[in-house]
Amino acid sequence: MPSYSIMIVDDHPIMRYGLRLLLEKDKDFVVVSESGNAQEAVTAAKQLNPDLIMMDLNLQGRSGIDIIRTLRRSGLTSYVLVLSVSDSRNDVYAALDAGANGYLLKECELDMLLLSLRKAAVGHPVYSERVWQYIQLRQNYSDPLSALTKRELDVLHEVSVGMKNKQIAENLFISEETVKVHIRNILKKLQVTSRLAASLILIKHQY
Repeated sequence: MPSYSIMIVDDHPIMRYGLRLLLEKDKDFVVVSESGNAQEAVTAAKQLNPDLIMMDLNLQGRSGIDIIRTLRRSGLTSYVLVLSVSDSRNDVYAALDAGANGYLLKECELDMLLLSLRKAAVGHPVYSERVWQYIQLRQNYSDPLSALTKRELDVLHEVSVGMKNKQIAENLFISEETVKVHIRNILKKLQVTSRLAASLILIKHQY
């Protein structure tokens, strides 16, 4: 089984020491570098191109988010796993937008950390449960139509061009009662109270 090179970026010496001890006991990982500030981290990452980079967000000089963005712009393809105390939704979104591949909270158990690192080593995104909830919320907010089934989208398209329930039923070869059920579900999923409001959401996300 191959060993994966890993770099630790954290401005707390005790945290770096603890992570190194943990990883040195695991034959799957080889710690190739530790960095406590932004410039060291950028230089070492570019020179070593490790398989994995464990990145704290609060560093001396620059934030971890800035470092991730810099490394991605330079073409570095290492898997970047944020390991942070911050469960701020804004920090999560900013880190992922900058190019992080995963995000774990420092409160996670050690066995979960090691399991996540093994998943990350083969390219899987890994997230703490709270972080995953933020991601789901963002996806639903960004594209509310993703919650609709194909048939509900068909019905909403008909509604958006002014079709009445009877016309929709005829066009889609379903009963008028089924159309009413679909419309109730559409309004509930989109969290709106009128056909017009639902239609406006469809139009907004089409263009």
